[in-house]
Parts: sequence; structure tokens; C-alpha cells
Amino acid sequence: MSAVLRIHDRITYALFAIGVVLVALIGVLYVYEVASRYFFNAPTDWGNDTSSFMLSVATFLCIPQLVKDGGHVAVTIIFQYSSPAVALWVARVTAVAGAIVCAIAAYMAFEEAVRQIVNDILTNTTTAIPKWWVTSFIPYGLANASLYFVRTLNRIPQAGI
Repeated sequence: MSAVLRIHDRITYALFAIGVVLVALIGVLYVYEVASRYFFNAPTDWGNDTSSFMLSVATFLCIPQLVKDGGHVAVTIIFQYSSPAVALWVARVTAVAGAIVCAIAAYMAFEEAVRQIVNDILTNTTTAIPKWWVTSFIPYGLANASLYFVRTLNRIPQAGI
């Protein structure tokens, strides 16, 4: 594997780890919110907003690693009941379609994030923040998922399909 691909994998894994930590922090934040609301009668006004922001960021930080590892949803009945040649063809078409769809969605999300920056759009929440702080992770996740779908094409013949 080339040095560039190894660096790509390391960055993807590091951001995946950050996404996992964010999911854990969401759990901690909900426990804090419940405790502060019901035990101390002092609910936060930022807890729910922060949790939803963190969930969005975590989702798009984790997507590339899941595509890399093949951890995304897959319908395997086609591979189980078809010939190896058909299964190989379907796997390749699926990888190309995934790459194209993710690339188009990444481009659209990038355009939207730029629009939010230019127009200084804030979130419509109790704790208003610039919307692009959350949406800027969407193009990252989708673009890298697209790259991993392309990289999957090289692994398909070795996958035993």
C-alpha cells in the first residue's frame, strides 16, 4: 500500500476514534442532563442541542471507517445465491454506484456548507451556533466514503466472491 493510502487510513481511523468518543460523550451528557434536571432542579439549556450537534458530527466522522471495513448495511442474498461471476459484477457495480452517489452528495453538502458560511446562517436551536460548524463534517464523511468505495474495487477480486 502506498504511503498516501496509509496516511489516508490513519487519518480516517483517528477521526473515527474521535467520532466514537463523541458518541460516548453524548451518553455522559444525557446522564448529566437527567441528573441536573431531576436531582438538582437545574436543567441545562444547551444539553440537547449539544447532543444533536455531536451526533451529526460523530456520524460523518465514522462513515468512512465503516465503508473501509465493510461495516455498512449490505444485502448479501445476491452473493449467496448467484454464481461467482455475477457476484463479482454486482459487487463492482455496487461499489461504483456507492462512490458516485457519495461523491455527488459530498459536493452538494460542500456547496451548502459554503452557502451557510457566506450567509452567516445560525442553527435554529436554543444554543445558536454557526450552522457550518456542524454541516462541514458532512462533505468530509461522504467524500471519504466515496474514496473508500473506489478503493474497494481493488479488494473485490480478493474477497472470495
